[in-house]
Amino acid sequence: MANTIPTSTFLESRVALLKRMHEMMMLMNNEDCYFTWILVVPDEPCDEDFEYIATSDSEWDYVLNLFERLFHQYRDDE
Repeated sequence: MANTIPTSTFLESRVALLKRMHEMMMLMNNEDCYFTWILVVPDEPCDEDFEYIATSDSEWDYVLNLFERLFHQYRDDE
């Protein structure tokens, strides 16, 4: 899918969701999960990092799929 520039409300909702997903990944109790995530989403992302991912449909789709895979794989680690 081609990259498009989303409306500000759409972009804001994507950024907000991405920030929540990032927070959840940082709280996972597994280094493999953490290191896999930060290969795509920076360890200490700034708003511009989140906005870059949110504005690129291909990046957004990749991060959503990665989050889902990592969450299901590592959610029960203690």
